Amino acid sequence: MNKLVILSASSLLILGACASRKAPSSKSELEIVAAPPRPVIGGQNHEIPRAVVYKTNGDYNNNVTVQVDARGNITSYPAPADVKGMEPIALTDGWLLTRCGVNMSTVFTRYTYAQYAALKAAPTLAELKASIIPDAKITETKTLSLSQTEALANPSAILPYLAR
Repeated sequence: MNKLVILSASSLLILGACASRKAPSSKSELEIVAAPPRPVIGGQNHEIPRAVVYKTNGDYNNNVTVQVDARGNITSYPAPADVKGMEPIALTDGWLLTRCGVNMSTVFTRYTYAQYAALKAAPTLAELKASIIPDAKITETKTLSLSQTEALANPSAILPYLAR
């Protein structure tokens, strides 16, 4: 009896799998199609961060940066524990290699990396906004074809990109 039940169930499954496909009769019917496998690295798809170099309109190499929006409101800032060892690397002709990411909405504060890292907690938004150095800004950026890891491991590999 068990063999008969198993055989019947198997036959139904096989016949169902061999049924011809028909066009959906309404918009509510969906056809499920298996997607081709995508390459996966470490369980997730990742974009490799590219190295960014930049120039400023002054000597702000040792000043902690924050991000601001078009109105000058702070949109992103680091925790004090996050800035240790994050100073940019000086290259040539005023170019700097960022370790923490910068863009044209990056501004500089009066806090040095050492001062900021020594804080027990991040300053308030009001304190950070008051610490922004007026008119201190990034004047030029370049995103390189090197990854951030490659650039940090060998900053001299960046020099040919700066000549362009």
